[in-house]
Amino acid sequence: MEIGGQKISTRGDVAAFGIGYAVGYVIDNYFFPGGLSGGVVAAVSATGSVGVKNFLHVLWGGRGEKEDDFRGDPLELEQQAEKLLRYIEKIVDRSQNPKEHPLRPALENYERMFIFWRNGLIDVDEFYNRSFLPARKVFREHLSAVSYVWVET
Repeated sequence: MEIGGQKISTRGDVAAFGIGYAVGYVIDNYFFPGGLSGGVVAAVSATGSVGVKNFLHVLWGGRGEKEDDFRGDPLELEQQAEKLLRYIEKIVDRSQNPKEHPLRPALENYERMFIFWRNGLIDVDEFYNRSFLPARKVFREHLSAVSYVWVET
């Protein structure tokens, strides 16, 4: 379910809640027949199963690829920076209206900072934090919102 862009629950949450409730209800009736009001253990079990599911999801997601940090390898940073610049330029230049393209402001700022960095006017950390990371973020957000087919020419 999504309300206003925020997810309240996912299908996995609903499934974990249902399975937890069913298991908790069986445990409630088997171990506590008449001792607790109906469904108390089932409700606690259902809530706990959603918590365990979300905990495992965070652990599983955290073990994935870490965000690339190219500051320690200047050659790799330069290659990735040039590659990002070429991708953004291609998208903007091949659009129907390049001057009005949503990536145009990010491209202009990124090109300017890239030249400053190449000429030694700013250091690696400043370029990386103030230009490379924001440009990559805008580029990835744009790609997630729009579908492209890359054709090498």
